[in-house]
Amino acid sequence: MNILIEDNGDLRIDDIDEFSAMLLRELPGIANSQGDEATERIYQTPTGGKDEDTDSEWKETVEPELRELFASALDLVVEDLAGLKTNDETGLGLIIPMAHIDPWMHTLNRARLVLGAEWDVTEEDMDSGFSSTASDPERTMAIVKIDYYGMLLEFFVRLNWEE
Repeated sequence: MNILIEDNGDLRIDDIDEFSAMLLRELPGIANSQGDEATERIYQTPTGGKDEDTDSEWKETVEPELRELFASALDLVVEDLAGLKTNDETGLGLIIPMAHIDPWMHTLNRARLVLGAEWDVTEEDMDSGFSSTASDPERTMAIVKIDYYGMLLEFFVRLNWEE
């Protein structure tokens, strides 16, 4: 996989292997998970139930804006992924407009949080080199996805700092 910055500032990702393409295509569905574990993790209240008034106000004022932010970010990522196509010279590729980098970061981070919550991934799991999940291939795949999305997220964060 090659990531290039076009003259207009957009990102061009070329030579995407099929495994990476699969992970990219799965990103919107993962990030849009409505499972209880994921919802609880993503929309945590500020006091975690210790102050009902503060938590209630948070749910009424902040949470709807967060949901709208996530939904609009996800829409842009889906739009970009629709452009995932094969070019004879550069293989499977994708263009991400520079204006969409923040929505990609939101979506990648959300997908990582969802996967971590749904599969109860711990710091130890992330540090173990997959030895802690060897008996559960689905959980291992969740950790692979967390790592992959984290790699892309780190690249986008670094790119934003360089602007």
